[in-house]
Amino acid sequence: MLLVLAGAFMGAGVVQTLHVVGDGRGREVLEQKLRCRGLVEKYATDMSVGKGGWPERTEVVRVDFSTARNSCIASTNGSVETLVSGRSVLVFGVVDLVSGEILFRKSCVLTGYQPGESDLCGDAREEGIKKDRDEAFNRFLGRTRLW
Repeated sequence: MLLVLAGAFMGAGVVQTLHVVGDGRGREVLEQKLRCRGLVEKYATDMSVGKGGWPERTEVVRVDFSTARNSCIASTNGSVETLVSGRSVLVFGVVDLVSGEILFRKSCVLTGYQPGESDLCGDAREEGIKKDRDEAFNRFLGRTRLW
């Protein structure tokens, strides 16, 4: 009987220790996610002026903390209009908000399409690029879909 009680107390102690450690890690990840929200606001403001070859108009679709990269990453949609060629290009990307590293970037031409080009936007092409972007985002988060 004494061994059963001692085992129960030891088991309860181990479970409580795991909860404390888990809560600490969860709190740390939550703090990182909040930090990412702040970084995404700065990023969206900086990118709205078309810095660094990124689109003139950038919309952040998703942002999250990547435990795999120990950094904040964002999934984006954007558009670039060039006055010289009259082209309008849609740009889909994933970017590391801390380092500024472009992790994924694909685009397609919306207007100003030239005959023979293979990157014309259309429902199927655009949706395929978005799917590729979302898969890249999940991969950089450290998440992969099994189905």
